[in-house]
Amino acid sequence: MNRMLSVIGLLACLVLTLSACAPVALPASASAGQAASAAEVEQFKKHVLEEEQVFQSGDANRIAEYYADDAISNPPGVPVSTGKTAIKADLQAYFDTYSLKRDFKLISVDVAGDYATRYGEWSQTLTPKAGGDPITETGRCVLGWKKVNGEWKVAWEIWNTYEPVAQTQ
Repeated sequence: MNRMLSVIGLLACLVLTLSACAPVALPASASAGQAASAAEVEQFKKHVLEEEQVFQSGDANRIAEYYADDAISNPPGVPVSTGKTAIKADLQAYFDTYSLKRDFKLISVDVAGDYATRYGEWSQTLTPKAGGDPITETGRCVLGWKKVNGEWKVAWEIWNTYEPVAQTQ
């Protein structure tokens, strides 16, 4: 009986995962076939690297300025945060709890009209401000960007670490 319930649960998770991976149509304004110029790509790269530097500063107010008002943040292991205000509160709690030392490597960017993505990898050490052992993590992140009033803003983000997820039996 327990095995059958486990199989049913696994199949349900598989169906949900596959449906979440279905292609999403970009709005007509994205012009998916519209190739960005080399100058536009370089400008976008410069912008996302500036955002990364601001992130490493630990200033939640400045970081939040890079997010769209309706942004969605998908951190691992916790509920989704929706909206710039919620994301800013999460960032503030994070930087109130930890000091951050991070090495970031921009792997790729893709720019298409008013939409873009950036993929990066990082290693970081989080030192608890209340004391305790530092936490070292290595991971990857993907951020989706959109132009809002001509300025690039984070529309969504998701990240995870390379450490394996604990398995339960």
